[in-house]
Amino acid sequence: MEHLSIAVDFLLTHKLLLTALILLGVISVRRLVLEHIRGDAALITEKQRKWMSRTKNGVFTVTLLALFMLWQSEISEF
Repeated sequence: MEHLSIAVDFLLTHKLLLTALILLGVISVRRLVLEHIRGDAALITEKQRKWMSRTKNGVFTVTLLALFMLWQSEISEF
């Protein structure tokens, strides 16, 4: 538990590194979800297209909110 606390403190003091990790994680999860929705089909259906669009929009919104919360103190000083 101590190691986790140290890691979290380190990442919160190095926000640029945490931002890169968040983006890497989000891009990876987004890609996996989109591949799962797409499946092996050469052509995608309208339902798949809608779910892919919702996934992309949702991931963008969550990423934007996470980065805003992370950098909120710096944004407020600006």
